[in-house]
Amino acid sequence: MRPRAAYASAPADLFPVGVASGDPLPDAVILWTRLIKDGGLPRRPALQAAHAAFPWIVTWDDHETENNYATLIDETDDTGAKRQTPADFAKQRAAAYQAYYEHMPIRADLRPGSADLRIFRRFDYGRLVRFNVLDTRQYRTDQPGGFSGDFGLFEAGLANTAGTLTGEDQERWLLKGLDRSPARWNVIAQQVMMSRTRFPNPTGAGPTTLANLDQWDGYARSAPGCCSTCTTRRSLTRWCSPATSTPAGSAS
Repeated sequence: MRPRAAYASAPADLFPVGVASGDPLPDAVILWTRLIKDGGLPRRPALQAAHAAFPWIVTWDDHETENNYATLIDETDDTGAKRQTPADFAKQRAAAYQAYYEHMPIRADLRPGSADLRIFRRFDYGRLVRFNVLDTRQYRTDQPGGFSGDFGLFEAGLANTAGTLTGEDQERWLLKGLDRSPARWNVIAQQVMMSRTRFPNPTGAGPTTLANLDQWDGYARSAPGCCSTCTTRRSLTRWCSPATSTPAGSAS
């Protein structure tokens, strides 16, 4: 992940100049350090006002560490010399997770140097609502198919019956929490699009539409189990998904 590409809309003076692969820290960690410590991000009036006005419940996705990473697997488009081994990527993930822990409002048990940090958790607001906050990045299996950008055939996700987006332990934790919830509303806050979504194929070759296999569309086994639990409960369950990215050149 290159900081200037990922955050092109931010002021240029927030980013280090000449970030290169030989820098001692991964790009994501350099970015965090510059944004928080050197760039004055916490001093921005709008951000201060938001923190003062609302409680924050945060979770990460991929760009805090590496674009479209899965567990300890580097993104599919990093090839050749850019491709990291799981051991090398673990060092990057450990540094990125520590940066996240140090600079974001989150309660977690960090072990410095560890590539693991549990951040899936839940919050109860009386009997009105339960917030289940997921981590769909740290425990997932690799995206299926090896497609560039992880945009590929919808059928590849349907065939990925052994894949998991949450990991087995987190899935059990979620389903148990939904089954035993005393709340009227159960909110599942997570990182990627839950509903099936098809995107126009910008290349004009092959199928007219593609699936983003980095989302739930790439993990056929995970979604039905979670959804069936939601639909059999008497209380109301809502999934919170962010805005999604699209293949280069396609409509959003």
